[in-house]
Amino acid sequence: MEPRQAFSWLMASRGVLEQLRYTDSFNTFVSMHAELIDWDVDSHCVNTLMRSAREYIDPHTGRPTDFEPNVMGVLKLTRNYSQHPAKYKEHLMVLIMEDDFPGFVARFQLNLFRAGLLPLTPLEQTH
Repeated sequence: MEPRQAFSWLMASRGVLEQLRYTDSFNTFVSMHAELIDWDVDSHCVNTLMRSAREYIDPHTGRPTDFEPNVMGVLKLTRNYSQHPAKYKEHLMVLIMEDDFPGFVARFQLNLFRAGLLPLTPLEQTH
């Protein structure tokens, strides 16, 4: 899978997870990413584009964006940097993410499989 395809699939899978948010399957999946619990406490965001999205202050509220201290927060941060600081770098999105979260996409897909959620994701995005 090319990086652009992997990123597209990752964001589509995030949408599927959002629809499952209040289910046992969702909670099981989130718990499989124990390495990301409290990722935001000491997040230094190595990549400047990721850091820019992490430190963004909403001009309407004057507050930074809240990120959940789990895998969903990482996905939200990824979505945010793809829509703003790295908007025209779609072919680099996965590489930017892997800069701060090495091996994330592979673990994410493996854990979707283990949680029985992989069939719910849009794998046709990988064609």
